[in-house]
Amino acid sequence: MKNYLSAATAVALTIAALSTARAEEATAWRLFVSDHAEGKVTVIDAIDGKVIDTFNIQGPASLYRSDSGETVFAVQGAAGAVTAISTGIAFDDHGDHGDIDVDAPRLTGAEVTGDSPSHFVEHDGEFAAFFDGDGVARVFGESDALKGELEIREVRADAPHHGVVIPFHGHDIVSVPNASDPSEAPVAAKIVGADGKQIGDAVECVGLHGEATSGNLAIIGGCENGIIVIRSEGGAPKMELLAFAEGLPEGKVTTALGGRGMQYFLGNFGPDKVSLIDPTAGKDAFALSTYPCGASTSPLTRYGRNSLTSSLRMASFTRSTW
Repeated sequence: MKNYLSAATAVALTIAALSTARAEEATAWRLFVSDHAEGKVTVIDAIDGKVIDTFNIQGPASLYRSDSGETVFAVQGAAGAVTAISTGIAFDDHGDHGDIDVDAPRLTGAEVTGDSPSHFVEHDGEFAAFFDGDGVARVFGESDALKGELEIREVRADAPHHGVVIPFHGHDIVSVPNASDPSEAPVAAKIVGADGKQIGDAVECVGLHGEATSGNLAIIGGCENGIIVIRSEGGAPKMELLAFAEGLPEGKVTTALGGRGMQYFLGNFGPDKVSLIDPTAGKDAFALSTYPCGASTSPLTRYGRNSLTSSLRMASFTRSTW
């Protein structure tokens, strides 16, 4: 197991079902591991450590698990592809009991291609893969990905850049590139309607990077003076800047995770701190924790977002992707 993980990014999948009618419990754990050097994803039974299967893809990938746990997406930046893999695990909640279906994992045949895919976001039942080199997000649903028959809609930014699109209640939140130099970090976010037209004013966020959703809220990080908070108001999204409170040390949130069950966010804050964020708490929105040995011990900086996401899914957080 150590040989796989030392050269790979792992996404842990955990699903358990308890049937009260039959008083039987079924549990399935699978690890999907991408190789940093080769285009392959290995599936491991996390209980007995045996390799279930290995899938060849176009290039090294970052892995993202869907909220349902039914799909893993391999985002291959250099190879220009996003590939869907069925985990083979499906959970049906019937209220008084749950059913778990465990099948063999498989490549579904669904693949989205373009120039340099980067940020990968799930919200409102949709996935948005942003292709930096095209300046376009390609948006699709999970059921289509599992069937291998994608219906893709495109959301176009102002120019190619390292950007992001967040589907949000029938609208899209779109990063705004630096007009003078799109190779620099984005400088704002805007709301775009189904007709592709901008709604309202963009919210400035110089250095925009990182997003997360929790309940009916979403946040965007990277801003020099705070984070952007997105909420639904009258059926439409509303964005506003939540400024850092006076007295906070120098730093900013550049990657974030969203809580489930409780509405909160976890983000980094500079090289050696983690921030617990409650956007509803006003001046007390940011609570910081410092790692005693500095940046090298922080899971956000040492292992990256995917590894932290996996760890938190097995703790009190569940399922958030970047």
